[in-house]
Amino acid sequence: MYKIFLLVLFPMLAFAQIKGKVTDARGNPIPYANLFPENANEGFSAEEDGTFLVKNAGENVKFYVSALGFKTKLLPISELGNIVLEPESVVLPEVVIGKPKRRKQIAIGGFSKAGIRFHTNGTLAKFFNPNQKKDFPFVKEIAFNAQSEIDSAKVSIRIISVNPDGSPGIDLLPENLIVKIRKGDKDTQVNLEKFAIEMPENGLMVSIGQLRINENIYWRPVEYKSVTGEKAIRKMPIYQPFFGYVPSDENTTWHYEGIWKQRDRYKIENPGSYSNLLMKKYHDRFLDVAISLTLSN
Repeated sequence: MYKIFLLVLFPMLAFAQIKGKVTDARGNPIPYANLFPENANEGFSAEEDGTFLVKNAGENVKFYVSALGFKTKLLPISELGNIVLEPESVVLPEVVIGKPKRRKQIAIGGFSKAGIRFHTNGTLAKFFNPNQKKDFPFVKEIAFNAQSEIDSAKVSIRIISVNPDGSPGIDLLPENLIVKIRKGDKDTQVNLEKFAIEMPENGLMVSIGQLRINENIYWRPVEYKSVTGEKAIRKMPIYQPFFGYVPSDENTTWHYEGIWKQRDRYKIENPGSYSNLLMKKYHDRFLDVAISLTLSN
């Protein structure tokens, strides 16, 4: 058994519905930009052509708008029509030293799919320390667990530096990396050898993000009672996929909610009950997203 937290979009009183598009200064669309309401933990993504639709948002809500390689903006809903993002002017750390030999490798942060009982959605980042840097300095591959009700759900992959305070910093990949997830409860491997990224001195973050776009929606049948008391079926949109978590005594996972945040230990009501037998191992521990990293020499 496992536990899934679903974002179910029940009908709400519509305060505002806005169509818009995210572009760069030249008018080129920015695919899959993130839009997050301020002080909320659920956002959505622009489509591949940069277009988006805001539904059911209050007139005083502000949105963080962000994308790889561009400065984040915080905008009131009245300015969400055509959004122009400015390039991020940063100096990337030197991430390549010499040429990878790739004769030996080591995996860190391993997980077992069979032991995962908890899935949820969102954009997540996991910290990997540089303990193995000396003998295995190059990032070769990442693997993560995801569960999807549809085939080919799209996920955003990022490799991120670490700020002095331990939070996620700037992107180390030169492009927005989008991968597709197979239907079911699967582990996905992503090869990153072509980027020749070297593990920074203070470690790095691996981020996986659910794209809240139309093609990632699964229409789940939900049974309910009509006003006459009869049973009826309504299909509700659920964004896919959901990512697996394992219990941990270390808080190495960050959650993107317009800004990066860490969460407290997970608490279960009545952890000793029979109904919570399989979830008991998560009680009073941190939820660590199931990502592993393979390094090579």
